[in-house]
Amino acid sequence: MRFEEPATGKTWYLEPYDGAERHNVFKIVPAKDQDPLRVQFTNTAGETVVSDKFNVGDAVNQTFAMDIYHGSVGTVIAVIDYGQGQTSRTEVVTAPGTLTVRGTTANVQYGELNKEAEAGKPAVSAPEGTTFTINESNVVASADGVALLFDDIIENTQSESNRKALLEAKVNEVLKDVTVPADKVRAFDMKYLDLVDTQNGNAWVKASNPVTVSWPYPEGTDQNTDFTLLHFEDLHRDMAANDVANSIANAKVSPVTVTKTATHIEFTTDGFSPFVLVWNADKPAEPTPTPEPGDNEGDNNNNGNSGNGSNNGGTTSATPAPTAQPAEVKNTAAQPAAAAVIPQTGDESHPMLWVVLLAVSGSLAAVLAYKRRKEER
Repeated sequence: MRFEEPATGKTWYLEPYDGAERHNVFKIVPAKDQDPLRVQFTNTAGETVVSDKFNVGDAVNQTFAMDIYHGSVGTVIAVIDYGQGQTSRTEVVTAPGTLTVRGTTANVQYGELNKEAEAGKPAVSAPEGTTFTINESNVVASADGVALLFDDIIENTQSESNRKALLEAKVNEVLKDVTVPADKVRAFDMKYLDLVDTQNGNAWVKASNPVTVSWPYPEGTDQNTDFTLLHFEDLHRDMAANDVANSIANAKVSPVTVTKTATHIEFTTDGFSPFVLVWNADKPAEPTPTPEPGDNEGDNNNNGNSGNGSNNGGTTSATPAPTAQPAEVKNTAAQPAAAAVIPQTGDESHPMLWVVLLAVSGSLAAVLAYKRRKEER
């Protein structure tokens, strides 16, 4: 089959997508020296888009209408050649399809297929003879582009911001009968895993055999750490954002057997979605409490200002400034009935000394006045 534009003589041919004849999925190939066929994408607002990037904080995925970009091309005729000069011709009418774009985080990594796993990096391996098909079809993807998508959990969207907390709660529910030592707490490493064709827009692919995933050790763990790996089945990024919480609560959670190498945790699986790795970590030290205002160091006899001493039977208060009196002055005047407590202000002038001197000077003035009046008489 071929396609022709009678007005310009442009021609396009159909070829099997992966070079095989066992399915009805084809690619459209232009004749020599013609521009390649282009596709146009339109969002739900009817706007033409030229990028598949979007804010994963707004959604977990987005969908676009997808159609052939016609440009200046007019009517196109499909020609079927039956051989021996027999052909049939019919006008081509296109209809849009739907493209679903699933989000990833800024921390996404890709593990290479059948390559030695490097420390700190994910990897995936498949048995010899394994084939990979695209989007659960029978279209075979080239193994050269197949990789493990190893991504964090998309935490925040417009409708939800607690997915990790929901996953933790579900894990604790599943492991409710597993005792955590008093000096430990549960630690979690959550990842969304999938197999993708990196040469075809990261389209989902399915392996014909189970594959082995190499998961790098989380920080602070090693081959001596005891791990539990849980698989949250049927949670995928093609669900609506407001469906995630309910899906987590009702998810089927299956334990996965792991083996430990010097650099990775390894396990075999034939299904992908979120996985949660769990282990016991040291409990963080309790923070030192901040002293209350006015609490200073001291013993229980108030040798210092602890706020809780005996104070010789009295109550504790701020220490008043010293009220030392000069040794050379003998005060014979009457003392004030009660002296006010004067708080420390950093002023070293000793105000009580001035009070005492004032009282003494007053007494001397009275004596002198009395003596003068007596002499006058």
